[in-house]
Amino acid sequence: GHIYPSPALIYEKELNAGHISEGIKNVWLKSPILEKIRKTSLIDNDLEQGDAMRFLIGGGDIDHSYIAGKHFVGHDPYRELYPQVALYLLSQEVQKYPCKDIGIICRMGDRLYRCEATDSPVQFTHSNCVLSLPDKDNYYLVKSFF
Repeated sequence: GHIYPSPALIYEKELNAGHISEGIKNVWLKSPILEKIRKTSLIDNDLEQGDAMRFLIGGGDIDHSYIAGKHFVGHDPYRELYPQVALYLLSQEVQKYPCKDIGIICRMGDRLYRCEATDSPVQFTHSNCVLSLPDKDNYYLVKSFF
C-alpha cells in the first residue's frame, strides 16, 4: 500500500508519498511530495502569468500537468481550453437571467451617492473605499478630487 497524490499518478514512482503502514495522517502531514503539492501556487508559475482567468480556472489539472511536464501547475495540455469552456458556461448561465440590459450597479466597497439621469449605459459612483481612508496620506489628492 503505497500512497500517491491521486490514482492517475500511481505509475509516477517519484510521487510515492509514503506507505499506508505509516498512517494516512502521518503521510499527509510529513510527505515532502504532498507538502510540495500543498505549496504549489499559480502565483509562482510563469506559464500562467498572462492568463487573466488563471485564478478562476486554477491552473489546470495537476495530474495532466505532471504527466505532461513534470510540474503540478502550468503544463496541463488542455489548459488553453479551460478558459474557453469557462466563458462558454458563464455565458450560458447569464442567458438564464431575465434582465439582460443591466450591468453592475455597484461593486463591493462602492457607495452610490447619485446616479445621473443619462442615456449612457455606463454610470459612475464614488468609491466608499477611497472616501474612507484617513487624511494626509497617499490618497489625499484622490479623495479631495471626489
